[in-house]
Amino acid sequence: MYLKGVEGDTPKYAVPILETDFSDLPSTHTTVGSLDRFRDKTMSINRSGSNC
Repeated sequence: MYLKGVEGDTPKYAVPILETDFSDLPSTHTTVGSLDRFRDKTMSINRSGSNC
């Protein structure tokens, strides 16, 4: 819906799953608490080798 009228390739910010190279994206900061429901997943992503 929000891409109505967009010509050409779909912007990578609109559908990130289609992107394969994220090297030009800005740095990311994540915060997670010990009781956070997504703690383990967040910690896994942080440890994945991504240089944030």
